[in-house]
Amino acid sequence: MPFPKYEDLTLPALRFLAGVPSASPADMEGAMAGLFLLSDDDRRERTSKSQQPRLVANINWACRYMWHAGLLIRPDPDRKSVYGVSGEGLRVLALGLDRIDFEFLVLYPSFREYIAKSRESAKARKKAKDLAASEAADAEKAAGTKSGTIPGGTPAPEASRPGRDRTVPAPPAAGREAEAALDAAEASLRAEAVRELAALAGGLGRLGFVRLVTDAMLARGYSPEGSAARDDVAASGAVMKSPLRPGLLYVLALPASAGPSSESSVRAFERQAAASGAADWLLVTACTLGKTDEGTGRTRIMDISELAGLMLDSGVGTRDLAVLELKKEKRGFFSGLGRRQS
Repeated sequence: MPFPKYEDLTLPALRFLAGVPSASPADMEGAMAGLFLLSDDDRRERTSKSQQPRLVANINWACRYMWHAGLLIRPDPDRKSVYGVSGEGLRVLALGLDRIDFEFLVLYPSFREYIAKSRESAKARKKAKDLAASEAADAEKAAGTKSGTIPGGTPAPEASRPGRDRTVPAPPAAGREAEAALDAAEASLRAEAVRELAALAGGLGRLGFVRLVTDAMLARGYSPEGSAARDDVAASGAVMKSPLRPGLLYVLALPASAGPSSESSVRAFERQAAASGAADWLLVTACTLGKTDEGTGRTRIMDISELAGLMLDSGVGTRDLAVLELKKEKRGFFSGLGRRQS
């Protein structure tokens, strides 16, 4: 399946927020990753500009747009990235839409106004940037060595450049170092848990593996379409649906006894999936795939390691070993103390 764009995430995010008091895009990342069956590599993908996780960035755009349209609220003015659903958002959910896209959002005057201002602001920033670059080029050409260049284009010695800030950069904050250490420890523990779960899941027989895949899909909010028995959902291939996402998904579990997912087995699966009428196709195999063992077109192949990651994220066959609570200063608290009346 393709990586979800913000328009793909808009309706699922609204449905997610309707079930909780409030949440940030980062809080929704796990649910959206499971909903769109993203791999760990997909979740590690980052934007080129801000280096923010790409999925979180797309959820953020979806929420920001819905907030400007009035479908969401920001319950805490000090935490602009935390959203809740508004009365209008609940009304829109009651319409039973399959998708909320740009064309729907522009029906709201507040969203149209936001888009118009954003476009004008972008034009103004580009104009100011071009003007600053032109002025800098003119000043450098006129100043010669004052701009740090000896006539002829040779850079001037470092000590001869006036106005150069020689402040030694401060070392990274202790808080950032602690967060980096915690992130590294979490990644290491997750990798170890994935290996253990993958080994156990790979050793299951046909029925056990089918039930495991079914439990994982049910935990992610998917349910069988039609009258398929619960234990047989992924045995011979089944169509599933999610309340958070439009469209149907065709799922087939391929246990270790079936052997590696060869090209012929993938083609056979695709023929079955095509006949199902589902928009997306998922083949879950008990084997470990190489980088070249990927599906084609609408086919997504999930190997045993990805299934183990899905189990961790869904709480299937796992338990909480420990919960670590971290706290930091409340934004605006200390500055607010100075403004209090004595």
